[in-house]
Amino acid sequence: ITRDLYPDFRKMQVTLSPVPLSWSSGFYSYLDSYPYGCTEQLTSRGLASLILKGSPLPGDRDRMQKSVDLAMAVLRTRQNDEGAFGFWAANSYVDPLQTTYGMLFLTEAKERGQTVPDTTYRNGMQYLLSMIRRSEASLHDRAFALYVLTRNGAIHVNELNTLIGELSAFEKKDADRARLSAMYLAATRKLMHQDKEADELFDRSQPVFLKKWLMAGYDPVAANAAYLYLLARHFPQKFSVLGDKTMTSMMKDLRQGQFSTISAATSVLAIDSYIAMREKTGLTTDMSVIQENADGSRRPLPFAKQLFSEANLTPGAKKLRFEAKSALPSFYQFTLAGFDKTLPAPYQ
Repeated sequence: ITRDLYPDFRKMQVTLSPVPLSWSSGFYSYLDSYPYGCTEQLTSRGLASLILKGSPLPGDRDRMQKSVDLAMAVLRTRQNDEGAFGFWAANSYVDPLQTTYGMLFLTEAKERGQTVPDTTYRNGMQYLLSMIRRSEASLHDRAFALYVLTRNGAIHVNELNTLIGELSAFEKKDADRARLSAMYLAATRKLMHQDKEADELFDRSQPVFLKKWLMAGYDPVAANAAYLYLLARHFPQKFSVLGDKTMTSMMKDLRQGQFSTISAATSVLAIDSYIAMREKTGLTTDMSVIQENADGSRRPLPFAKQLFSEANLTPGAKKLRFEAKSALPSFYQFTLAGFDKTLPAPYQ
């Protein structure tokens, strides 16, 4: 720790967890303060708020619920006559991905006990049904829509077989974008209890090594987050091999700032699924952080033995030493903020 800060407004804080809850906290802060209000952005804020309302993270639950309610109100008022959601109003300026994403939010909300506007939900599902039957829609948009329909109990075997046939040809043209379609088709097959075919298809869909944006809303973080979400939810037998690998890939892209509002919210959803899987395998909260001071003294920070805990450093801290008695990954976040006593050197 090299910065020397004035004590006024100084913040030196560490969060510690056997799961990446601190990332979710950062994503929520980003979405909660995002200054714009298109349909996708407000839906992303609502989705993250929905997930984190039930998490052990500290935060204003009433504010989170208001974000959920606002997202539902926006989807209701910006839904056009066909059932699609407009960018800013209920008109023809729509994006199929945005509409399916909105319907995934409503699906998650229903499953988590929220009251969802019935007409909005029914009209949205009708739009998804019409979309999967339109050949001019992209393969990914139709695969994503079919997955959400199937999650809601609507089984469309003929449409699934059509998309599977298109996927084989598309893989030869654009393997990276084909993987995004394949993971949703694999999850759909799993929901239909076509287990062997689903497992084989999911093995072809891993997007871990993506290094570029593939389409609007799908940066490398979003692609890996969607994959991790589907992996944990529908392919738990593969989680022990692929879960931490995918999380590590997400972390590398996050460090480079490669995320957007949709990938931030999708990451919160993925982390929630990741935590549910890790809890089944057993979590240890036997972790510690040692603060090393400028005078050579050391002191353990007072962390509670729980899923998510935080502690403040005392003045004089120069180093931190993290220890965890587990072979599984542990996660931390160190926050250092305030006013420096010395101005930084001029940029050369």
